[in-house]
Amino acid sequence: MLPPAQIVPILADRGVYIASESSFYRIMRAENLLVKKSMSTIKKNSPKPIRTYVVTKPNQLWSWDITYLPTLIKGEYFKLYLVLDIYSRYITGWEIYETESAELASQLIEKIAKKREY
Repeated sequence: MLPPAQIVPILADRGVYIASESSFYRIMRAENLLVKKSMSTIKKNSPKPIRTYVVTKPNQLWSWDITYLPTLIKGEYFKLYLVLDIYSRYITGWEIYETESAELASQLIEKIAKKREY
């Protein structure tokens, strides 16, 4: 049996309105139709394994991020693309753009790699 939180939207998609979600709950409770979930029926998320990296010298692993830089116009930001060497914590490259896109990030990383001849 579906819970009222699913019944009401399904009926609404069909153009049918019988009662509100709270009314469904009230009626189902009065008729003992609400089923409590036991801990055994609740799906538990298995923890994802933590990724670890061993870096022994510079330029083995880079990390990149985009930071929003405020402008004089409220709500508008420049985007600082920054690439960091994990081993040395050295900034390997950065650029500032008006937009955020995977293409710009890819171009920046390619530009840095060519500059460093990788």
